[in-house]
Amino acid sequence: MITVSVETNAIDVSPRFEVDEYVPITFRTYSGLLGAKYLRIGNFETTLLELLLDPHSYTMRGVTLLSFDKIHVPHKSFELPETIGLPVLDAQGSGLIDFSDKQHAEIGCKFSVGLVSDFFEIDLFGISSADSAIRCDRTYFLLRGKSLVGIRFTKLNSQETSLLENHISSVGKS
Repeated sequence: MITVSVETNAIDVSPRFEVDEYVPITFRTYSGLLGAKYLRIGNFETTLLELLLDPHSYTMRGVTLLSFDKIHVPHKSFELPETIGLPVLDAQGSGLIDFSDKQHAEIGCKFSVGLVSDFFEIDLFGISSADSAIRCDRTYFLLRGKSLVGIRFTKLNSQETSLLENHISSVGKS
């Protein structure tokens, strides 16, 4: 479980969202060097999602989806109460007590992804149970209470959707 709070004044540059043929999703809320810590999520063989954290505040300043091996039917778009800002990792509440001395931490998780024409989602811990969201531009960090259960990237254009479809179609092929 990943426990978070919200930082409403964390966005100091226009967020960057990229989809390409090599890395399915890259999302950044900073420019220049960050000196980030990484929270790595997945099985670390066929799945890897990295959350880039400000090294001092643990504010999530980026998301990189590097690989995935499971696809789900996307959950219908739903309206949730939302706060504009970025999530802040509660390291102790997430069971990462010794994270302050390390560059990265790992959480084993069998996540899956889903795609429809206008959004792409990553289901970490039961995205359909989300009851609120932290929104930064086109990216929604979906929460159940204070736990991060998923991430949704919205307002995809046709090129982004096409590239993500190519990534999805290659799952299970060697």
